[in-house]
Amino acid sequence: MTSKPTRRHIAAIPALALAALVVAPFASHTPVDAHRNVGGALGFIDRTGALVVSDVELHAVGEFSCGRARFKLHEKFGYLDRSGRRVIAPRFEEAGDFSEGLAAVRLGERFGFIDRDGRFVIPPRFARADAFSEGLARFATGGDAGSRFGFIDTTGAVVIKPRLASVERFSEGRAVFRDESGLAGFIDRGGEVVIPPRFERAHAFSEGRARVRVGGRWGFIDAGGALAIEPRFDGAFDFSGGLAIVRSGRLHGAIDVDGRVVLELRFEAMESFREGLARARLGGRQVVIDRRGNEVLTTPHRLLDGFSAGLAPVAVDGRVGFIDRTGALVVTPAFERAWGFSGGLARVVVAATGGRLARGPK
Repeated sequence: MTSKPTRRHIAAIPALALAALVVAPFASHTPVDAHRNVGGALGFIDRTGALVVSDVELHAVGEFSCGRARFKLHEKFGYLDRSGRRVIAPRFEEAGDFSEGLAAVRLGERFGFIDRDGRFVIPPRFARADAFSEGLARFATGGDAGSRFGFIDTTGAVVIKPRLASVERFSEGRAVFRDESGLAGFIDRGGEVVIPPRFERAHAFSEGRARVRVGGRWGFIDAGGALAIEPRFDGAFDFSGGLAIVRSGRLHGAIDVDGRVVLELRFEAMESFREGLARARLGGRQVVIDRRGNEVLTTPHRLLDGFSAGLAPVAVDGRVGFIDRTGALVVTPAFERAWGFSGGLARVVVAATGGRLARGPK
């Protein structure tokens, strides 16, 4: 863990994120979201491209989760509903996304958890707190120096006492932790060590496998901690849909859960599959491939993100629109920036046009 939580991007990064990931420090609750330019507006569009939420006052906005989207106004955080109403007034110094019906927020110097109506379900009493995952949320009771982390349940009861110097969220009943020497292992939901710390790095379980680094190379372990895929890669991503993107040298491909190469390592860059498609780079060209490695889409436009809800944002003459899976431009390029769809809506930055932009509903 770092002594101070770092900021993390909630908005999809409009470029291929292709280097092997590292274990994230304790998550901040003031992530960098979609920001507007002076004179523009933040909003959400539906799949037809219709602007269903537009607000010229907001400084930043996150994506929807549990029917709520975090926004920032005058250095305070609140939440919108899907109509754009500010259903939770901006009164928090920090705020996280809703997860399992609750959101971690900071009021004054302490974190607590609110429900979708903005009521505190777990009073603010933690120095730091994180989103719920599998019914448990990380918390810290002390300051940055010598902090120890534990877990609470959705009632606020302490399930794992704050004794860990470094720990991640739970996934598939396991959470990554680091011992005092910096080696990574895994605990169970009772806080017991089930996989001793022996890895240089480790990531959360996904589809029964967890990425680990041993001797500078990446492989995968099973839920019991045994090496299911020997560490032989220079980089690796989590399993998704039965495949994991891996890298040897500068070339990327994909393996299955038994470590068999199912996509030859021939791509200069590649991201995880979404909706059966993945962005990649081959011979200096941007391509979209299916799970067999076939090129299935050709577009003259630069893809800014992968497909979600059947659409992907593209850059066209300095503006952003959306294409469908055939490559047809189905949402007119009218936005300064745009992100992928989540819950049927996509965040956009609306350019100032000289006309009046409506203020968002209060």
